[in-house]
Amino acid sequence: MRELNWSKHDFVECLGDLYEISPYDNAYCFNLKNDFFSLEINVADCFSVIAIFASAAGSEIPIFSLQFIVRDKVCFISDKKISYLLFKDCVLVTNDFYSVQDYEEKVFDQDKFPKYLDFELHTFPKLQLKFS
Repeated sequence: MRELNWSKHDFVECLGDLYEISPYDNAYCFNLKNDFFSLEINVADCFSVIAIFASAAGSEIPIFSLQFIVRDKVCFISDKKISYLLFKDCVLVTNDFYSVQDYEEKVFDQDKFPKYLDFELHTFPKLQLKFS
């Protein structure tokens, strides 16, 4: 599997949250919380996998979850009017991705998995998730 091309410092700057290392030492965990919701972002850089979970405030059960592999890179875009992370050339994966050994390298074969989508996580001026 290819390692993710990213900067954890860009995530810290964009999300305004310091990361924690997961209990299994295989992912960086970022948490955004306000009075209404909680957003957890896990970055398994050795697998190029990003997992995002959104929950209502006070609930541990996600109302939205998304896992995807980033085949290109993650860029931090910022200026005076906007701030977001751009995940380039992504492929959505299922929750059982880690148990499917044969899937790992095939997802990087663009003949089998053509360019799928770019994903944006906006944090300023408001939190937004965008697919393009």
